Amino acid sequence: MIRLIFIVSVSILFSACKKESKSVDEIRYEVKLTHSSTWSGLYMNQNGQTVDINNMPGDWQISFKNTEGLIAATLLAISNDRSYPYFYPDADATMNVYVNDILVASKKYSIDPGGIIYDLH
Repeated sequence: MIRLIFIVSVSILFSACKKESKSVDEIRYEVKLTHSSTWSGLYMNQNGQTVDINNMPGDWQISFKNTEGLIAATLLAISNDRSYPYFYPDADATMNVYVNDILVASKKYSIDPGGIIYDLH
């Protein structure tokens, strides 16, 4: 009887100490262009590596599961039509970062260059 009580007590203790499993977030980067045909920039992929990209079309997006536990989502996009020798004053790039289909950061590059670094924790 004492053995049964001990086993039940240990089972209850271990079940109470289990970590709650956290679901894996889905990260999505999106770039939309206005008055421009292509853009160049970079983003951080699911392995934490910076990926350089060039001459990408407008309405671009990529998504991945954050299985490696990234602490930040990074995206930088510059419209190719705002760079020398092509300068169109109305050209811009809008960068969006989504976590689980919720928009968490957005920035529009028109005159001042910049990007998004979003803290995932």
